[in-house]
Amino acid sequence: MKLRLIIVFSLIVITVLSQSKIYTNIQNTKKKYPNKDFYFEHVIDRRINKENIGFGYKSSLTYKHPIDFKKTLPQEFLGFLRSTFPNQRSSNRILVAVNQFELEHSVTGKNLDTGLVKANFDFYLFRNDSAFFLYNFKVNFLEASDRVTTSQPNRMKRVILKSIAKLDSALLMLSLEFSFNLNEFSDSIRTNASNLTVNSFLANDSLIKINNYPSERFLLIGESTEISSMNVLAYLNIDLLFQLKKHPRILVGPSLKYYVYGIFFEASLPLNTEYRLKNIEIGLRVVRQINKNLFFNFQPLFLYGTETLDHQNFYFQNGAYVKEPTTITSEIVYGGILDAGLYLIPAQKQNFYVGADLFFRATSSSVLEGNVGVKINLGFKF
Repeated sequence: MKLRLIIVFSLIVITVLSQSKIYTNIQNTKKKYPNKDFYFEHVIDRRINKENIGFGYKSSLTYKHPIDFKKTLPQEFLGFLRSTFPNQRSSNRILVAVNQFELEHSVTGKNLDTGLVKANFDFYLFRNDSAFFLYNFKVNFLEASDRVTTSQPNRMKRVILKSIAKLDSALLMLSLEFSFNLNEFSDSIRTNASNLTVNSFLANDSLIKINNYPSERFLLIGESTEISSMNVLAYLNIDLLFQLKKHPRILVGPSLKYYVYGIFFEASLPLNTEYRLKNIEIGLRVVRQINKNLFFNFQPLFLYGTETLDHQNFYFQNGAYVKEPTTITSEIVYGGILDAGLYLIPAQKQNFYVGADLFFRATSSSVLEGNVGVKINLGFKF
């Protein structure tokens, strides 16, 4: 019963994590503008719904799927903007606040389908410790195409470039206002509130927070030792984990463990019996960043292998013990393991990691039977 619960829970986790989604990106521009006198410092995601950037059809046209970037929206925008306008030496540091960014795909029944990009951006200039409003850009960009899904990256590119067309003139106008306010920067120049400062922006800037997030993928190679009242088992393990884009503090991925060595206490073995085990454990590892390099680990695993018992009997004859032929029994063993614990993992660099789990094991084996214990983990994170 306990093994069934472990398997059912693992299937539920895998199903939730495998929801269908269309991933897209902003098309790069062939032409770059290194001489523009501005540089994009930050992009802030102010959208209410950050689950996706819209809905659209795949080629089957059966139902709409959520559309999203592979990276976070601030990462995708900032990568495009800095690649297109790479003047890092400019003193005009620009912040873009994305209030709305939404894609839509409509099937009209005619030869041409319709693609829509809804955008609402605010542009700010950082000057000393203040952020000064430049202008708002808002558009519903509608376009018919016979290949809407493949043309969305180009459509997004054109919308963003269109939003920047006014930036030169807005910077000029703001510099003129500065020149007429040499002694003070009046609050009328600023937008929304007088406390619109760089620090107030950075407090809500997901790109700034991303510096504290773990890297996008972990490769963990190491050794784990399971210690219980019945045995001590040593495994080699490898885990490949990927960051969840909408929950960047969580990494999920496959886990593989290979049995290396075990000590089985006499109480768990029949008399005069040698026990041999060969098995692997395959499962899912989920780690969540708690604070900096401290992670919570959750790991359901499926165990499969073979166990062999070599039983040796003796009998007394003519004043001496005589050995009987060895009885060898080999059986398939399977089961489930559930781990939960804390790990110290270098979140953003390569280095050693260490962790400790409480584990529960349930198997079909009469020797490696169900029990609880502590698992010590040590390895290297790439």
